[in-house]
Amino acid sequence: MYFMIRVEKYVTKQNHQCYNCQLWNHGSNGCKLLPKCVICAEAHPSKECPKKGKKETEVKCANCGGPHTANYRGCPRYPKAANNRAIQPGKSFAEAVRRQANPQSSKSNPTREEATDTIERRVNTLPSPPTAGVEREDSTALITGATCSARGGLKDVLALAAEVNNIFSIISDIPGTLKAMQSKDNAWEKLMILAEALRSPSIND
Repeated sequence: MYFMIRVEKYVTKQNHQCYNCQLWNHGSNGCKLLPKCVICAEAHPSKECPKKGKKETEVKCANCGGPHTANYRGCPRYPKAANNRAIQPGKSFAEAVRRQANPQSSKSNPTREEATDTIERRVNTLPSPPTAGVEREDSTALITGATCSARGGLKDVLALAAEVNNIFSIISDIPGTLKAMQSKDNAWEKLMILAEALRSPSIND
């Protein structure tokens, strides 16, 4: 035999009312508002009301102005306790905990209508394709820019190769210089050998 037990957060059934201003959810000790009478709604403390104890006294609510005292629970201004968790018949505690632990499980299998709506929204939000004339102009501009850039880069490479050829044409013994550089492990020593070869006609002289 199994029992289903529903655990709820404790919610007080009574709202605390201030005896000074007749408002709710705070005490009268620290209240700094003007006093209101619980009987006649006048601006004096309830214990000093001149109508207190008299028969056929006209009462007036300090909150809504109705013909009742300010502490009447049937007052339309009386705060109602909010029921934040509604009872769901047929739903067990284990199922509720499982859904809270894995919130995506309930959305893993959308209905056909939900899937259709999602597809329609995505199709409607797609940007419109550009016209043929605009696309042709953009393509032509890109090709022209790439061609000019390639020509400029190739021209610079050829100019650099020519300068390097002019520099190394000074070295009369290129094999000897290369052999001397390969015998060293330090990059600084290799640069010194190259500089010496550029300065003198032959490294072996």
